[in-house]
Amino acid sequence: MANELQGITKTLQELKIDGERKIELYRERIKRFPNVMEESFEKTEEVWSSLYRKVDDSLNKDILFGLEDEIRQKNVIVFILWQLNEKIQAEKLAIEVREKKPDNLVALTNLAFIYLCNGNISKLENLLDNLSSFVKRGNFPLIEAEGKRNVAYCLATISFNDYERAIKLYKETLNVCPDNYLCLFSIALLQYRCLRNTMDKEKILKSIKESIQYLEKIRCAFPHRIDKALMGRTLTLIGLFKKNSYNFLRQPYEDYFQRALHISPDDTYVLEKIANHYRCSHQLEQAIKFYEKVIEKKATSYSHHNLGLIYLRQNEPKYTYFPTNENLSKEANDCAKLLKHAQSIPHRERNDFVNKAEYHFDEALKLSPGNSSVHYDIILLYMSLKEYDNARKHCESYKTDIKLQDVNFNILFGRLCFKEADEKNDEEEKDRLRRSGMDRFVLALKSAVEFLPFNKDLIKIWEIKEIVHDLYEYGNGNAEYKKFVLEFIHSVEDLANDEELQNILHESEL
Repeated sequence: MANELQGITKTLQELKIDGERKIELYRERIKRFPNVMEESFEKTEEVWSSLYRKVDDSLNKDILFGLEDEIRQKNVIVFILWQLNEKIQAEKLAIEVREKKPDNLVALTNLAFIYLCNGNISKLENLLDNLSSFVKRGNFPLIEAEGKRNVAYCLATISFNDYERAIKLYKETLNVCPDNYLCLFSIALLQYRCLRNTMDKEKILKSIKESIQYLEKIRCAFPHRIDKALMGRTLTLIGLFKKNSYNFLRQPYEDYFQRALHISPDDTYVLEKIANHYRCSHQLEQAIKFYEKVIEKKATSYSHHNLGLIYLRQNEPKYTYFPTNENLSKEANDCAKLLKHAQSIPHRERNDFVNKAEYHFDEALKLSPGNSSVHYDIILLYMSLKEYDNARKHCESYKTDIKLQDVNFNILFGRLCFKEADEKNDEEEKDRLRRSGMDRFVLALKSAVEFLPFNKDLIKIWEIKEIVHDLYEYGNGNAEYKKFVLEFIHSVEDLANDEELQNILHESEL
């Protein structure tokens, strides 16, 4: 790397080149080190602002796991401020981070990109010389590894779509720092979150086993090499892995939660996960107590959302998104409940429970406007109240990076369109809404086809055959829908061989 950097420097010094090429050469020098400033994410100003509040709140109110944790969070804030066009604040914080950790490569590359964009070439060149000097150090692999961890943390904080990239970067640094316990925890945490976006059982089981191994390594380092805060979260995450319905080797987990609570009684992460355990165990009063304690310490979108769900549960104790299907295995029924595909939507009247749920959903969205899970649940709430205008408003705000959720949402939005059509008297308006509903079903099937080969039960869970029939019948007057249905059936082996769908295939051949 040192020779390459010297070559670029020589080119800059000796050649008379135009401004654009010179800028590009500076950019190439910066990009040879771990950096985040040229990452691109499609987010609105509202979402960036909520991310800023979330990270800043975590930095000021949450537990910090040493200097590295503080630095990585501040580097994320620099990036977010830059996206919000708060350039002076971003530069000021980048300088502060550099002063606090002079060899942090992400802090340096953040500042380098800022100088480059501001046209402050003299400061940029000094900074690039400083960066180049690190390559010659004997401890450069350690410095570079920390930089990669910082990049991974930034990616994971900002985008679910980049979790896999973040995990890969974290794992690369383990080759240099095998006993970095914060890194081990970060990998396990991201792999836990990724479980909800795959139906590949082999991949799920491998991820669970690997993550528990990482977490057990952290657990064995307590109390000599890790503190109570990381130990509490580690025990909680082990409990979550052992409890999770995706874990086909279901193991006892309650003791892990109790030990975590004993070690870290005031950690909001631990309190939230234990509250969720009580919610899922139908110990609702206990769950409310823990969520309220979390909100008192540090209000989070997660806690408000789940508190809202509890009030709906108290209002309608027997309601479930997916009624137990005797034709499916226990594993498939558990999967359906985790997916939260709403095969049934109860009719509700407004009361205190409903109003409390609505309040907490609204508070959750104030803290995290882009929280797709909250939007999904509040859409269901308004549909059950037959407040279709409110439901549509949240449908139009909904956006997710998780394709499994995307299937659920598009099916739900399609149903909403048909509900709205039933309320209209004008035939043209009815037809427009029904066509919109069909378009949503098409989007759902396009996303679903990625998962159906891994899990045949999803055909029943998502009611795929019913949707196919609806699309085909509507397609009798619309060749586009009809063509899509036929292509979709042929693309999924279990549908192509299904007796109920043979008539559709037979008719298409006539």
